[in-house]
Amino acid sequence: MGIRLNRPTEPVWVDLGRGAAVLAEAPSTPTVYAARAAAQALFVELVEAGEAVTRAGGRITGLPDLTDPMQAKGQQDALFVVCLAEIVVSDWKGILSAEGTEVEFDPALLVFLFEDHAAADRFMGNYLHPLNQVVAEGNA
Repeated sequence: MGIRLNRPTEPVWVDLGRGAAVLAEAPSTPTVYAARAAAQALFVELVEAGEAVTRAGGRITGLPDLTDPMQAKGQQDALFVVCLAEIVVSDWKGILSAEGTEVEFDPALLVFLFEDHAAADRFMGNYLHPLNQVVAEGNA
């Protein structure tokens, strides 16, 4: 089979399903690792902030129980999707408001877009597919 030394370098439209897509820079190993690092840093901040609120007598609502390993992993994965998108996505199409009107691209809205787990799963699978092929061939 061999190892291919080339990979896509131009931005690509990544299909999210249901007529939606995001324009993203071509995937690269450094970009993916940067997003992982950003997600890990956010997760640590989230845990530490929760501990501080608890020590002050408060309660955190709206977040999973981060002391549960499965829920913590889920939160880390969700942060990774958003961090990666924030680094690579520069436009979108087919993204609609609650009223059904087209929403102009705004990077601050990526977190809300990827609350839809199906869109998040499609983004990760379709976006990372070319990079995963290179990694599977032994060229990461």
